Amino acid sequence: MRIGIFHTGGSEWTGGERYVRNLLLALNQVPSAEPVFLVPASTPDSDLVPWIATGCEVLRIQALDRWTPSWWLRQFARFTRRVEHDVWSESFLKHHGIEVTYLRPCVGRPGAIPNISWVPDFQHLHLPDMFSGEEIETRSAQIRLAAEYSARIVLSSHQAYQDYRRFSPAHAHKGRVLQFVASVSPEVYRRNPNEIVQKYGVPEKFFYLPNQFWKHKNHLDVVKALGLLKKMGRPVHVVCTGNPKDYRHPRYWEDLHRAISENGVEGQLIVLGMIPADDVFALMRQGIATVNPSLFEGWSTTVEEARSVGKRVLLSDISVHLEQDPPGATYFDRNDPDDLAQKLYELWQELSPGPDVVMETRARESLPARLAEFGARFFAIAQEASAGMTRRAVWGAA
Repeated sequence: MRIGIFHTGGSEWTGGERYVRNLLLALNQVPSAEPVFLVPASTPDSDLVPWIATGCEVLRIQALDRWTPSWWLRQFARFTRRVEHDVWSESFLKHHGIEVTYLRPCVGRPGAIPNISWVPDFQHLHLPDMFSGEEIETRSAQIRLAAEYSARIVLSSHQAYQDYRRFSPAHAHKGRVLQFVASVSPEVYRRNPNEIVQKYGVPEKFFYLPNQFWKHKNHLDVVKALGLLKKMGRPVHVVCTGNPKDYRHPRYWEDLHRAISENGVEGQLIVLGMIPADDVFALMRQGIATVNPSLFEGWSTTVEEARSVGKRVLLSDISVHLEQDPPGATYFDRNDPDDLAQKLYELWQELSPGPDVVMETRARESLPARLAEFGARFFAIAQEASAGMTRRAVWGAA
């Protein structure tokens, strides 16, 4: 089955691109699956190299570029909330034998080729103060459109599925939980992780926090916790990487650095910004544990990458982190910097820098089967969509 998977994410949301890459690699392990990755026609050849390296077919499609008929149709759909299907995309997909699509921009009726939509989470309803009123309505409208017209809706966690059922009970039967798995290249393990210490000039011993610098990722509580530990004469180090731009809260980057200064932890919270993906895994292996203090997640990429590389984690006690339940996890009260400070110091005393040989070995041994299961689960959802099961359910035939 030829499955057209549309590009999502980018420099503003690297997690979206990592999600797609993991899915493509997982589908390559499903014999009957033929993933086709669809990128904007304007994508330069150099940007295609990592996608071609996944082993899947890569096609350029004009529908994803700005100012094309398909782009104007999507803009129109944002205001009308419903339009006829995108005939330009449909023609391209038929020409290339695509049988079902995933992550295809949903503007209304999909036409003859069924589409599967992904709803990562309902953060805008759980944390409305993190969004403008306009964005809340736009996000909700997009989900309603997808729920009505997509053949299946993929949710990344059981919490998201329960939210979806409450949000769109009439289309709850379309929902499918698909918990993604993070892939790790064998090349990661051929690198001495201690090299990363010299490359970035970071301490040999540190916690690693690889989250986008977005307000809900809760870096500020880490700053407060480090400040508390410093006052007690118990300094620890945390290395942070990620995109410094929060489009919803443009001043957050400034607020974070102000908090670092006010708490006097400039030498303890080390902010590197965006770094290459290979360096992310090197820092993860060198760090004593990976930290995710986030106030909300759909399904944490940070947690999944730590699981796949065999690294301990220190996590906020949000429901999705509890659902992910990675090996050796330690949880802290997401609303209590004192509790975070205590857990940071306990792990600082307990753990050593560098790979945990036992955890890493187990992670490497289990990863192929986990990726294969991820791919097989998605392929089963694609088969359902292709068979038209949802259409029969909608029209009372199921």
